[in-house]
Amino acid sequence: MPTHRRPQHRPWPPAALALALLASCGGPAPADRTIAVEAPSIEAAASTNALQCMPTALVTQQLPLEEGFSLPVVGDAAGTAVVDCLLSLFGDRPLKSPMAFDRDYATVFAFHEEDGTRTLASMARDDMHLSRLGDTAGASVWLLRIDAGTEMEGSRHDVLFSVDRAHGTLVDQLLVGAMGLLYRRDYDIDAADAFSLREDTGRGDAAGPGYRARYRVQDDGRFARVSAQVLTAQRNDPGGTVGTGGARATTGLSLETLPGDFGALAPIRALLFDDGEVEERAIVRIDGAPPRMVAVGRSGTAGLALYVLEGMPSPAAPAQTLYRVSGQVLAAPPGATAVVVRGQRWLPQRDGGARIVLSLRYAVPAAGDDRAAGAPTTTQRDLERTLRYDAGTGALVPEHAG
Repeated sequence: MPTHRRPQHRPWPPAALALALLASCGGPAPADRTIAVEAPSIEAAASTNALQCMPTALVTQQLPLEEGFSLPVVGDAAGTAVVDCLLSLFGDRPLKSPMAFDRDYATVFAFHEEDGTRTLASMARDDMHLSRLGDTAGASVWLLRIDAGTEMEGSRHDVLFSVDRAHGTLVDQLLVGAMGLLYRRDYDIDAADAFSLREDTGRGDAAGPGYRARYRVQDDGRFARVSAQVLTAQRNDPGGTVGTGGARATTGLSLETLPGDFGALAPIRALLFDDGEVEERAIVRIDGAPPRMVAVGRSGTAGLALYVLEGMPSPAAPAQTLYRVSGQVLAAPPGATAVVVRGQRWLPQRDGGARIVLSLRYAVPAAGDDRAAGAPTTTQRDLERTLRYDAGTGALVPEHAG
């Protein structure tokens, strides 16, 4: 697994430089200076509506934003009143990790155990920078960076949070960007109501699990997980045989927007097979309500990857399709040197899901009694692998090996 990247120093979009925060109690700014980020004091806010605690601001961060944690800070730190406001909103509650939205993340956190109890109050108040991302129907969405200005682990943290626009109270928050000794978390923000994060763990030769997740910011400002995927640690295998005997099968879910109508093969091939890690074996359309695409590929020497792609409701452009992609990697029998996919069957179930049966033929080492003089040292072994597809959750789980 690659080691952690140092943040890339790329300029923020031009709109991020136009910080236009209007202080409710500050005077007009000089014409040749940027308007300062100020807000009423906590004491004043407490006597009126809490909404007055947060600055009245134009949208200051241009979206979409890719690899937000890699971007450097531009501009001055937030003023004293704004910092006081933020500390009053967050209080002593820990910054949320993905664990707050997905219990499966526990396996990832167990690897590094960093930033699990960190609070905003524990960070240097002079290092805070604030940007507004936009609004939902009932909340404003903000991005807070706490940056000590060094390249050391633990010196930078990015927090996405929402504030109720009617009452000015904190609705939800998540530590979306951070880097410790054993992990790095980065994020993309598609819009004020949609973002994703990815986390990789490990250091040097010690590879750890990874994590990918997508979220929606609901109308009331609460964060909702749309999809999530825990990636198991990959072995350092110079032979490139991940997915063969001994490798553990892994399940993953993601949402992917691809060009073209549902079932267009070229973008599906590009998504699943163009990186060369999985070699295409079959792509089949399953007509039904709804229709699905099933793809099978070879992973490593004799491992297999199975994917189910289902179209999802989306406000995407007419020339695009939003897919929920379910993936499962199947380990080969010990010592297998080749695999042939002889057929696949889609068996619909009453609950809307399906059982998927793969008919496979493996080349495996021959038993000692079969190794007559001049005989090949491998033999064929036919297996059926059955997986269950859950239409509600998208889970793709092996049932048994036949």
